[in-house]
Amino acid sequence: DDIIYDIKWQSELNSPIELKNNFIITSKRKEKYSCILPILQTTDTKSTETILLSDIEPLIEKLHSKKVMYLSNPYWTYELCHGIHIRQYHENKIADKRVIHQEYFLGYYHSNNQDIITNTDNEQVLKIHHKTVNNRIIPMLPIRYTDGTACDINSNKPREVLVFYVCYENGNNGVINFQEVSSCQYEMTVASAWICELPEFNSL
Repeated sequence: DDIIYDIKWQSELNSPIELKNNFIITSKRKEKYSCILPILQTTDTKSTETILLSDIEPLIEKLHSKKVMYLSNPYWTYELCHGIHIRQYHENKIADKRVIHQEYFLGYYHSNNQDIITNTDNEQVLKIHHKTVNNRIIPMLPIRYTDGTACDINSNKPREVLVFYVCYENGNNGVINFQEVSSCQYEMTVASAWICELPEFNSL
C-alpha cells in the first residue's frame, strides 16, 4: 500500500515506434529514456467574455451549498468541499480502521482570489474561461482554490487548483476530471446542471 507508482516494462520491440511530443533523457549511468509529453486540452484564459458578478453570485452560493464530493483513483482520493477546500489524500485500512498516510490540501476558497475585474461600466464581472474538448469550445465557470500545502518541488510555493464548472443537464456537481497541469498546479472539472441555467454557459 506504500507504493505510489508501478512501472510495467514493455517487452523489446522489433521496430521503433514513431511518437510525437517525445524527447530523450540520459541518466547518470548513460541509460537513455524516451519521455512523452501529453497533449493537453487547450484552455483559453485570454477570453474577453465575461458575466456580471451579480448574475453569477446566486449560482455560486447554490454550488457552495452542495455536500462534499470525491474522485478516487487506485492510490489517491480527491475531496472537493464546495466553497471550502480541496484535499488530496491516501488512506489504508488497518484493523478495520481507515488511517490517512499522506495528505495535502490543494487549495482553499477565497472570494477575493477570483478572476473578477471591473468593466467599462464600472461593474464587477467574472471572466469566462473556454476549453476545447473534442473540437468543441466549451464555456466554463472558473473558481480558484489557493494557498494550499507548500510544494517542495516548486520553491515551496502553495498549491493551487482552478476548478471549472461545466454545464451538464444530468450533472450532480461531482468531479469528472482532475489533472496536474504543472508542478503542484491543478485543474479540476465539475459537471453541474445548475450552471446550465445561465445561457453564457450553455454550449448546446
